Amino acid sequence: MVKPTISYAVAVQKYKAELNEKIVELNKQIPIPTYMIEGIVASVLSDMRSAVIAENSMEYEAYVKQLEDYFNSRERELNDEILKIKAEKTEKTETAGKGEDAEECVK
Repeated sequence: MVKPTISYAVAVQKYKAELNEKIVELNKQIPIPTYMIEGIVASVLSDMRSAVIAENSMEYEAYVKQLEDYFNSRERELNDEILKIKAEKTEKTETAGKGEDAEECVK
């Protein structure tokens, strides 16, 4: 949603005036009773709310997936790092152990 560059109070008044003007114009083209206009406007608002709810739900699901991907990736990186450190420690102990074995053989 793009925020208006004017205050919300002014934006709301302009929006309401424009919407009212369009409804009056449309009612001149297709004359129907006011209660039917109210029903149509309520239906449109309901559709808009449903669309917003669906959009928010999809954004939330995408956000959760993004977080899962990030944490899974980070977990793999850390596991790889741990394995690398363990391999280095094992290599050092094996190298140190071979050096001691060689000294014993020489004696």
